Amino acid sequence: MDRLFGTDGIRDTANTKVLAPVPLARLGQAIGWLLRHEPAVFSAGEAGAVPREPYGAAHAFKRPLVRDRVLIGRDTRTSGPMISAALAAGLLSQGINVVEGGVLPTPAIAHVTRTMGALVGIVVSASHNPAPDNGVKLISPEGFKIPDEAELRIEELMAAKVPEALTGPEVGDLALETAWDPATRLSAIATRYAGDLVDRARGWGLNLQGLRIVLDCANGATRLVAPWIFEELGATVIATGVDPDGARINDGCGALHPEAAAARVTAEKADLGISFDGDGDRLIVIDERGRVSDGDHVLAVCGRLLREQGKLDPAVVVGTEMSNLGLEISLREVGIRLVRARVGDRYVSHQMRSQGLILGGEQSGHLLFFEDSTTGDGILSALQVLRAMRRSGKTWSALCGCLKRLPQVLRSVRVLRKPAFESVPRIVEARRAMEKQLGSNGRLVLRYSGTEPVARIMIEGDDQATIDRMALELGELFREELG
Repeated sequence: MDRLFGTDGIRDTANTKVLAPVPLARLGQAIGWLLRHEPAVFSAGEAGAVPREPYGAAHAFKRPLVRDRVLIGRDTRTSGPMISAALAAGLLSQGINVVEGGVLPTPAIAHVTRTMGALVGIVVSASHNPAPDNGVKLISPEGFKIPDEAELRIEELMAAKVPEALTGPEVGDLALETAWDPATRLSAIATRYAGDLVDRARGWGLNLQGLRIVLDCANGATRLVAPWIFEELGATVIATGVDPDGARINDGCGALHPEAAAARVTAEKADLGISFDGDGDRLIVIDERGRVSDGDHVLAVCGRLLREQGKLDPAVVVGTEMSNLGLEISLREVGIRLVRARVGDRYVSHQMRSQGLILGGEQSGHLLFFEDSTTGDGILSALQVLRAMRRSGKTWSALCGCLKRLPQVLRSVRVLRKPAFESVPRIVEARRAMEKQLGSNGRLVLRYSGTEPVARIMIEGDDQATIDRMALELGELFREELG
């Protein structure tokens, strides 16, 4: 049986392959059987410095029914309810109690799973992918992605047959936690997450009064919770991408299309723009001039802030092999070392946890602040950006001046197969020649996407025209050799 899990869970076209109802129910059964017989396989270890218990004003709101249940949440895709229902059916058949949380950002599911005692969290989302796709990713009781061993055990059970099914009163109970809290007009679960984030920001002394902020919620999972959080902290919010219809998620909006929010920032004379992706685990930032900045800029600015506060000990930030060389240079200027992990937040997270680090992330805007959360969180990252602005008294454009990006080109090429690059002679030859031409002032990175049939090309160098030409040539070569 082929692997089901990629670098970010299971992802494919909805209602095909494992994302059709019958195999999804079997997936739920496999997860349920493991929760009954091998629950420790889902544990990802302790969450380190991240606070475990909710605190502050969030306690004033209704306590959702989560403890000792599997929490299922989703983004706004049309296929989400179908996938959630099929997974829930499989879990219930194994005697596992389930709570259906409705539309929730991925970091909200991770936060509530960790702080309120869920058995595991299940996110039904394809993140930044287009609406016809969907996916399933699992969150450990500690709020991290589940370990590789858990994914392998699920795949083994899917390939075999779950040993037994339960009947009658032994089946699980389904609870719904989708009703609005009248105080917030959010669900109880979303309110718990949002209230805790607001409390966290207030604990920093963050007040957003006087700031005009554009929020592009990608017609996705942050559409209600993000505006509430920023308004609660005092900002004037101009919200866009908040009218999902099941098919518009990520379509011409959000983190993949920040030009939409950039235009709104300049038109509204806003102080900042934030573009989230469909499930809310990453962001792209737009400065007051309408210029777009990515995860490298946030790492450079926030790395400096943590260093000034004496919190970055050791003075190391984790990026990836795709992080711009300019980030490495920028951090080095203030005594911070950049280490590179493989692309994928699970690899960044693993490197950070293994070395006791608190800051890391990807150029795509998927960022990890381990003092405050266990997973990538676009809203939390935006609050960290605003924290840096308020603390320094500077605009985002001024803060971003600490990073001088080297010319870089990123290209994605759809492929039919994914052989090792070193097994394709023409690719090996072209790569060797280009790396020789780039010399010590450039980098060339080739990799396959873990979630799509796509090969990625990243080239950095001194001259934009040269690296553009190289990327074009490699793209044509990939199409010829890989389909």
